[in-house]
Formats: sequence, structure tokens, C-alpha cells
Amino acid sequence: KATGATGKDKRNLYLANEGLVLPPKEGDDERVGMHPSDANKRTTAAREKKTKLKNPLFFINDKRLSVRNLSYDVDDGGLRRLAEQAARDGVQRQKVGGRDIRTHLLAQGRVLDAIRPEEMHASYWVGKKAAEGQKGGAALVTSVKVMRDNDHPKKVSRGFGFVEFSSHVAALAALRVLNNNPTTEYIQYAQGKGRVKKKGGKSPPPRLIVEFVVENHRKMQEQQRRFEARKAALGQKRPRPGGADEPRKKEKKEKGKGRGARQREKKRERRAEAAANPKASADAKPGAAAAATPPAAAAMTIRSRRSASTTTSRSCSSAARTAQATKKTMTTTAATIAAAR
Repeated sequence: KATGATGKDKRNLYLANEGLVLPPKEGDDERVGMHPSDANKRTTAAREKKTKLKNPLFFINDKRLSVRNLSYDVDDGGLRRLAEQAARDGVQRQKVGGRDIRTHLLAQGRVLDAIRPEEMHASYWVGKKAAEGQKGGAALVTSVKVMRDNDHPKKVSRGFGFVEFSSHVAALAALRVLNNNPTTEYIQYAQGKGRVKKKGGKSPPPRLIVEFVVENHRKMQEQQRRFEARKAALGQKRPRPGGADEPRKKEKKEKGKGRGARQREKKRERRAEAAANPKASADAKPGAAAAATPPAAAAMTIRSRRSASTTTSRSCSSAARTAQATKKTMTTTAATIAAAR
């Protein structure tokens, strides 16, 4: 009996309640230990998600997670390491089973009879090393972004970020490990690092809030178009001003030669040119013009210089005598005025 795709879900609405943890109620032992602020955040997020998904333009991204309650000192590298570690732990602990994979494939439009047996195992999607909890192998995380406050001088973190995985299996495994996890291994990445600064210490520590991202299909298409246009613009080669055949003005440095070696080589080339054409090199020397001057012209130049120096010395002597006479006159005038008094 052939089985077709039973309900293709283009918007991945079957993931709407994945990771949903409602506030604790009296007598409910499963949700005891939730911080009051976490309860308010989760209630608000569930309400907003329900409102968005009423619009057919919104869909759930099955490979992208939002991580909230993130510590302010966690950067992109720290969030990447956290996500990769959680994905490996989730796959190793079998947080994602064959039933989850089958549901996902059917939602993507796959036919049940066309699904191969090896596709029902998590190791098929994340790699054998990741399934065994070993490091290395294929990359599980493709992109990470910690949102920051651009108005702040230090660009501090805003306490949440986004992680995109290479497969849905890795994203689901990471979500089921990180979301509302009270263990010390993961709670150290939450705000306050698991410490509660309240008197009495009755409130439980904050925990990470992880869920699949709800995105707008139209905005995603616009972002993709802008990305492709920017990529095409960067890929085009800029034409040279003088044409394609014009050589570059700035030659590339020769490999294996330093700056000193290149300078010495240029000096050797200049000496070789001077030896090959001594007349041109002699003309290029600074004293060449003085050597080419006739003797008569040189003697005339010497006499004019001597005459100029003599005139200058005479002018200086005359100015000195004038200054002495002026000083003597002033002294005599001062004496006459004193005698009259």
C-alpha cells in the first residue's frame, strides 16, 4: 500500500509548541523551579508567536533558534561553542528520535515509502562523530549572532542572540538540551550565571529560553535579493582606467627579496649604466656645470664677488660711524640739560 505525503506543512506550524514551558501551577511538579521573570517572558513570547502565526506571511524556521536570557558577557564565539556542544549532547543522548525525523520529512512533502531507513537516524543528518559525541566532523552551526546595543559606547550585549544550524535535527537536539536546563553546565551561560541576588534566595536562578524563530517570508525574500545583489556587485571586476592592456602602475614586490636587496639591485643597475655611458653620467654630476665654465668668465665672477663683499663692508663701517656720532650727540644734549637745571 503506497503512502503519500499526509499533510505538507510549508510553514512548519507543527513546531509552534516545541520548547513551550508554561508558568508553574500549584501541584504541578514538572514546572516547579521556574524564575518569575522567566515565566513572564515565556507567557509573552507564546502570545506573540500565536498572533504572528495567524498571518500567512509568517513561518517557523526549522533550522534557526533564538536564545534569550543570555549572559551579557557571552559573545558570538561563546554562543557558537554553546550551541555546538548542546547539539552534540542532544544527539548523543537521543533527544531526537525517528518519530521526530519522520514528522519533519512528511512536513517537507516527502513520501513515507520513499524515506530511506538510514534517514531515520540522527547520525545521517549530523554526522557519525557528532552522533557519538566526538569533536570534529561536519560543522553543526552555520551562523551565530549576538544582538548588541549600538547606542552604547561599548556595544554591550542585549541578552539574546540567534543560532542557525546545518540541519533541523541539530537544531532540535540543541533546543531540547538548552531550553530551561537547570544544570550547572548550561546555566552558567544564563543571565546572572545562575545566581539570584535576592534576600532569602527563595527564587530559582534564571535559565535559558530557547525556541524556533518565527520569521516573515516577504522580508526574508528582500534580504536574499539584497544579499545576491551585493554579492554580484562585489564579483564584478573594476575596469582599468587605460584599458585592460594597460599595465598596473604599482608593480608587485618580487617574492624572496626584501627592501634592502631591491635597493642594492637598483644601485648596481645605476652604476652599470654610468659605466656604459660615462659622458652622460659626468654631465649629470652637480659640479659638471662649474667645470664647463670658461676661465675668463670664472675670473670675472670672482672679481664681482670681491667687489660686492667690499661694498658690503664699507656700508657696515659707515653705519657704525653714524651710530657713534648719534650716541655722542645724545650724551652732549643730556649734559647741557643737566647744567641748565
